[in-house]
Amino acid sequence: MAELAFENNKAHMQKLHNKVRLFGSLSILCIIITVLTFFIPFAFSDNLVALMPLQMIVFIEMLGFAGFALIGYKFNREFKALYKETIVKDALNEEFDNVTYIPGKGFSSQQVSSFGLSRMGNRFHSEDYIAATYKGIAFNTSDVTIRYHSGGKNSHTTTYFEGRMFEFQYGRPISGCVQILPDKFAYKPALPGSSGKLQMESVSFNKDYDVKATNPEEAFYVLTPAIMENLQRLNSHYRGFLVSIVGSMIYVGVPSHGNNAFDISSSTKKLDYASERRKVHEDARAIIDIIEYLSIPTIEETGGVNLEMYRTSEEVLSRPVLGRSFI
Repeated sequence: MAELAFENNKAHMQKLHNKVRLFGSLSILCIIITVLTFFIPFAFSDNLVALMPLQMIVFIEMLGFAGFALIGYKFNREFKALYKETIVKDALNEEFDNVTYIPGKGFSSQQVSSFGLSRMGNRFHSEDYIAATYKGIAFNTSDVTIRYHSGGKNSHTTTYFEGRMFEFQYGRPISGCVQILPDKFAYKPALPGSSGKLQMESVSFNKDYDVKATNPEEAFYVLTPAIMENLQRLNSHYRGFLVSIVGSMIYVGVPSHGNNAFDISSSTKKLDYASERRKVHEDARAIIDIIEYLSIPTIEETGGVNLEMYRTSEEVLSRPVLGRSFI
């Protein structure tokens, strides 16, 4: 029965995607026809009175564009919801255990601020919340977008961070906070009580990363030669790998670079189910890489979970968060 429902979802998803592509093409066609209708007659005629009826034609064509765009948007929302339910959720259940997946929810801005990974702007969005376990290691993750918009005549929007953020329980609780952020990352958050950039034993690591800590001894304890080497590998692969350890929690940020995790690769191309499944598994690979390269401990090794890793309802996402706030 479950397999039949799954196949029905796949068939319905294909139909929705075809409709999204169709109405997208119709919208573009309306724009082209409107432009041609408006400009070509004026280019070849000086009789403006005779061209007055064109205004009504152009108005009708613009209504057509708006209608096709709205219908396409509706089908696109339905398609994305079914895509996440059919492809993303299925792939996540293959990779991980105890999966809770809520596409429309995410971390709160207060939670992300407490992670100490990025400066907080004045525009925030988070979605695609996942809580699960991998080989006995619990994690929470969500898409996060942080931007700053300056108003006024010359308004401008700057993206501070766009990608996924993760939270795990750390092996041994540390005193205060250790920030391990790429040296070239321009939007580092302030860390009250830190003594500035620390010089680690690795020269190449110091070039790649800016390490700050409220207790420098903790930074030297955390950043063993093996961990520094693995962080450089992760930073090289994910291009801007962010890490912050606060108390008993470790937080990680992985920039998307325009390739949003757990989203369809292209809304305009023909839907390739097998290719989309591979993409979701590749997106999930980032979680496994973090766990393996940073030696994240299991629940048994940490003696329990401070944060509620096994969230099974949306209600828990609105509860107060733990940790300090770095703004």
